Amino acid sequence: MKKEFLVATPKDKKGEAEETRVAENKYFNPFRKWREKKATSQPVAGDVPEDKFEEYAAVFLVRKAPETRKQTYISNEIYTRLSCVLPLLGDGMTIPTFLDNVLTNHLEIHAEELQELLNRKAREFDMKKEKVIAPALRDKTGEYVGTFLTRKESVHRRQTYINHETYTKLACVLPLFCDGMTVPVFLDNVLGHHLETYGQELGGLIDHNMKNIRF
Repeated sequence: MKKEFLVATPKDKKGEAEETRVAENKYFNPFRKWREKKATSQPVAGDVPEDKFEEYAAVFLVRKAPETRKQTYISNEIYTRLSCVLPLLGDGMTIPTFLDNVLTNHLEIHAEELQELLNRKAREFDMKKEKVIAPALRDKTGEYVGTFLTRKESVHRRQTYINHETYTKLACVLPLFCDGMTVPVFLDNVLGHHLETYGQELGGLIDHNMKNIRF
C-alpha cells in the first residue's frame, strides 16, 4: 500500500492553505492543478513534444546579465506558484529574470496593438488628423484591452523586481491606456495569461526535469 503525505498549497488569494494528499512515490507539480482548472480538451503535459519544451526554455528560461531593476509587486498566488516551479525549470532561474523574459516577449508580440493605443491617444489631442483604422487591427486592439488592460479585483501582493527601463516605459504609458492602470495590475494580467497559455509546457517541463533527477 502506498504511503501518502500532506502538501500545503495556496488555496486562494487570501493565502489560506489547502492540504493535498500526494502519494509517496509522486512529486508535487503545482501545474497539475492549474491545468485541471482549465477543463479543456487540450492534451496532457506528457503529450507535448519535447521540442516545445526547448522552444519555451529558449525564450522564457534564459538567464541574462545582471541589470538595473525597479521594485514592483505581483499577486501572492502567482508569486507563490513561480517560487515553487522556477527552481525546477532552470538552474538559477529567479522570479525577476522570468518576469523580464515574459515582459520582453509580450511587448514584442503585442507591439502593434500598443502602438495603436498610443496613436489613439495622440489623435485625441489633434482631432484634425483622422486616420482610417483597419478592422482587423481594431479588433486586435480591443481584444488586447480586454485581456491585459482591465483592472481585476484587489489582491494581496508580493514584492519583486523588473528591468528598470521596462518599468519606466510601462509607468508612463499604462495610465494613458486605462484609468487607474498600474504596473502591478498589468503584470498580474500578463503573467496570468502567460501561465494559462503555457500551462502544458510548464507542467511538462517539470515532469521531464523531475524524471531526470537521480540520487
